[in-house]
Amino acid sequence: MKNKKSLFMVMVLISLILIFTGCGQETNTTAAQTDVTSTESQSTVAETSSEMTDVSEQSSETVETQTETQTETQIQTEVATTKETAQVTAEQTTTTATTTATTTATATTETTSIAAIDGPAITIEGLSSGSIQLTLDEMKSRQDLIFEADFYSLNSYGTTGYTHFKGINLGRFLSEIGGLGSATSVTVTATDGYYAEFTMEEILRQDYIDETNPDAAYPVIIAWEENGKAYSDADGAPFKLVVGQKEAGDVNKPLWVSDVETITIH
Repeated sequence: MKNKKSLFMVMVLISLILIFTGCGQETNTTAAQTDVTSTESQSTVAETSSEMTDVSEQSSETVETQTETQTETQIQTEVATTKETAQVTAEQTTTTATTTATTTATATTETTSIAAIDGPAITIEGLSSGSIQLTLDEMKSRQDLIFEADFYSLNSYGTTGYTHFKGINLGRFLSEIGGLGSATSVTVTATDGYYAEFTMEEILRQDYIDETNPDAAYPVIIAWEENGKAYSDADGAPFKLVVGQKEAGDVNKPLWVSDVETITIH
């Protein structure tokens, strides 16, 4: 009996030892599993941190790339704007220079043309083709336009008289050279500033009268000779505008302009 009890006790003890040993192994296994889980978690955190770092670096690189691209684009835009501004400035400068050169050349040509005139001349201004110089030699060469006659005069004091003039038919000369356009009036000015104004119709008229001679008809003339004697340019411009009467009693003498310098078309 005693031996049976002892054997039972031994078996119980062995069972307890086995139980405790099994618990220890489970505990160690759990601890080991816990360590593995912790290690895996740390690894996952590390990988996540690494990935975040990579993403951050990629973002930084993207931002830097975008910044560089924007900077390059801005620089290219500024350079293009500068080139366009320079080109426009150059074109404006060229245009201004061309205009100035053209104006200077035109002025030089006109000055040369006037300076090249040899002998007395009248300047005719206001033509659509520009100003021209009518020289004494040119007037005398136009035999088809020369008019010579005795002109009757009446002044504002009632004094009358006859004067023989020789000159060029102004109305016909202006009609021939053209350039009158829609002009309506003409001003004839002397070297001393004295002037007479006429309508274009009055300048072109060919039938002015002499109240003492109903059969006479006169044009407006630029005379270079009076009573058989040529005017001297030493005494002033050797030209005189002469016109007959519009009708009987018309005071025409004040319209005679001595020392004619310019004829202006309006």
